[in-house]
Amino acid sequence: MKPARARVVNGGASALPLVPDLSPERARFRGPERPVPRRNAPVDGGRSIGARLADRPMAASPRDRAEELARFIELLTARFKETEDLFASRLEVSQRELALLRTLATEGPMITRALGGRFGVPVSTMTGLVDRMEQKGLVRRVPGRRDRRSIELEVTPAGAAALREHARGLEAVARGILAALSERDQRALIALLRRVRDRLDGP
Repeated sequence: MKPARARVVNGGASALPLVPDLSPERARFRGPERPVPRRNAPVDGGRSIGARLADRPMAASPRDRAEELARFIELLTARFKETEDLFASRLEVSQRELALLRTLATEGPMITRALGGRFGVPVSTMTGLVDRMEQKGLVRRVPGRRDRRSIELEVTPAGAAALREHARGLEAVARGILAALSERDQRALIALLRRVRDRLDGP
């Protein structure tokens, strides 16, 4: 019996204001529609939390600036989390399954034991997770590259397409953020974020 394929059907508009129709070739991965709470819904006369934060004067002390940055990080994290939840719902996969797909797509085929160690779960738990994803047609078991007696897991074309769809959702949120800035400010923001990333990744 062939494994069930991830469903690709036409669908309506996204529940998120910054996520348009993202699917390539008009294809969409959809499961049962589930309402996604909007953490930055307009309040106080229709103005969003983000707009009200942006209108505040620049904090004076280092502590105040750190607290304000923390609020912005919380706001952006909530927005990206909404997108994660929405796409996980459409693909009918859990957040852990989505993370497993990313790992296999980035690092290539892996054995179940290695994946279990990566995610900190027993092999039995990871095996059940993989079984469900294989039934959905998102991953498949293949002979090992180095040891043909071993069995590795790899992402299927349907799984790779699901990841591309998910990436488009995150990119749409990023485009919505950049749309509020001039091109000059966009370049300045990216330059600053690169400096932060390099500092975090450095020794």
